[in-house]
Amino acid sequence: MALRFVILLAIAGGLAVYLVMRPAKAIPTDPKGGKESYFVEDDVAVMTPAERAGIEAKQKLVAEQDLPGDEPSETPQFDVRTEVNLVSRKNQLCFYVSEAHGYFIDSLRVQFWYAGENGNLTPENSPLTKYDYLNTYIKANETLRQCIELTPPELNRVGGDIGTSKNWAARIEWYNRARLKNPDPLPVLND
Repeated sequence: MALRFVILLAIAGGLAVYLVMRPAKAIPTDPKGGKESYFVEDDVAVMTPAERAGIEAKQKLVAEQDLPGDEPSETPQFDVRTEVNLVSRKNQLCFYVSEAHGYFIDSLRVQFWYAGENGNLTPENSPLTKYDYLNTYIKANETLRQCIELTPPELNRVGGDIGTSKNWAARIEWYNRARLKNPDPLPVLND
């Protein structure tokens, strides 16, 4: 008899836990029964279609977004400068990218390499060559600054020390699109 009572209590307890924890039912907030926005009984919010579209736009790469504006007739010319950031103490290599004509440029691929003590090594004969894809843009007539952190195994390939700014070189290997001026609206940058 006591065993049956324990089993009955266990079943009743399980049913009580299920009823408390069951998923809430979505209820439309539009009095006409539309499907624009919802809330649920336990106050957990559900995204509206407009909110979902905004999040999806932020998830697109810059290169995948529409880019209004006129394309330049001349090919972009890039100026890339490297700088070792010794202030952060994190083995950071920063590079500054600008475009000579003042064009807007989106989505870049930067190649940088250890150029040696005299700065005469090329990417082909450097002990360390890296690439960095930048899902961002350079605004017209502005300079983009990006930094990367070199890892200890990478530093071991160049003597164990990041060196100075003169020991590094960089160039733009690829860019996606160019515009004569900043597009309106600017592409959405995602984190």
